[in-house]
Amino acid sequence: MQCLRITIGDDSFKQLVQQVHEVAVASHANADVPFESIVSKLKKDRDLSRHPLVQLVFAVHAQQDLGQLKLEGMETEGLGDAKTTRFDLEFHLYQQPNGLWGSVMFSTDLYTPETIDNLLSVFHRVLETCLDDPQAPVASMPLLRDADFSRLDAMGLTRVEETAYPRDSSVVDLFRQQASACPSRVAVKDSATEMTYAQLDAASDVLARWLAGRSLAPETLVGVFASRSCEAIVAFLGILKANLAYLPFD
Repeated sequence: MQCLRITIGDDSFKQLVQQVHEVAVASHANADVPFESIVSKLKKDRDLSRHPLVQLVFAVHAQQDLGQLKLEGMETEGLGDAKTTRFDLEFHLYQQPNGLWGSVMFSTDLYTPETIDNLLSVFHRVLETCLDDPQAPVASMPLLRDADFSRLDAMGLTRVEETAYPRDSSVVDLFRQQASACPSRVAVKDSATEMTYAQLDAASDVLARWLAGRSLAPETLVGVFASRSCEAIVAFLGILKANLAYLPFD
């Protein structure tokens, strides 16, 4: 396995393929460097539950027509893919006489099957476009099929309106403006509940007042240990309202 650092920029697909080839070939010059030596140069406080170098694996396996294992007097069956992954996301492609077939392994803590389906659809679309026009810049490749784009367009999600950002306003100021303009609209929701802007404003005010009573210095870090939920947003906003800073814990 090779860890490659690739910069796309304004490269065409053809240039990107050439860059990957050159980086992959050049990396063999460091093939004898021990893995432990590389890891030791990284941050000492790394997350031991994750790979220290990469989180995405893209592997093309060259073996073809492996056939089926047959043992005289015995019946065999494949065990299938592993139920765990060492990385956030793994793509495995296998060359076949009539094309490629593959599988995706992913961390269920980070992705849902629907997200992976969408990701594969985008990959397929980009690959089609790149092969049709290898000289086109990769950054300009469409990510959606026409039917998918039409659905988003019908919902008004493809039209971008530029608005000057009020740089003199804080996040709290902007939130309060929004809460005042549409208090009954849903501001945040999770798998179990939802909160309107008015509810979120009131709940975060309660926390802000409690924190203000602790006599903490401005911008003091306040740790937040919470799942992705409405309560976490209440905590973040309440801390900001108290002129403090929040530090999420994973």
